[in-house]
Amino acid sequence: MPPRRPVAPRGPAGRGSARPRQPGRAASGGRQPASARPAPAATAPGAGGGRSGFGRLGFGRPVTVLAGVLVVLALLLTPQLRDWWIQQRQLSQMRADVAASQRQVQSLQAQTERWKDPAYVKAQARERLHLVMPGETGYVVIGPPPPPLARPAPGIAGVPVSGRPWFGNLWRSVQAAGAEPVNAPARP
Repeated sequence: MPPRRPVAPRGPAGRGSARPRQPGRAASGGRQPASARPAPAATAPGAGGGRSGFGRLGFGRPVTVLAGVLVVLALLLTPQLRDWWIQQRQLSQMRADVAASQRQVQSLQAQTERWKDPAYVKAQARERLHLVMPGETGYVVIGPPPPPLARPAPGIAGVPVSGRPWFGNLWRSVQAAGAEPVNAPARP
């Protein structure tokens, strides 16, 4: 096979366009040697003829495709990242709740251990119920309530501790149960 000759690129008009005849060209369609051909006209940068700067270097299409892929990827990942962020916040909140529950369990276990001690039970019975041991004499001071303590007295969970003895609270509730309500409607 004979070696191929390099073909000069066509001008900006592209293929299939009519080209003006050059002088000295044979009508038979013969080709002139490369040295006899006129050089293509050089365009000044930014003259508007041809592609943009990225297009001339070959970066235009790959950069556009990459940007499009990144936008689509961001749109696809955004809901999953939002869900992950919400789940992380819920997880940290639940871990804090578990830690608070564990502290409460430890506190209740310590309280249970105190109630297993007979001396603690006796002290609580004397303080809360005003009980006395056999052979002892118990005294209850009746008068104005004592001033509030600097710190609240220890109590059983859910049971308020008042300054009055238990039988005083019981008698007050019996009196209140039999009394007429203050804003009761009159009976006909």
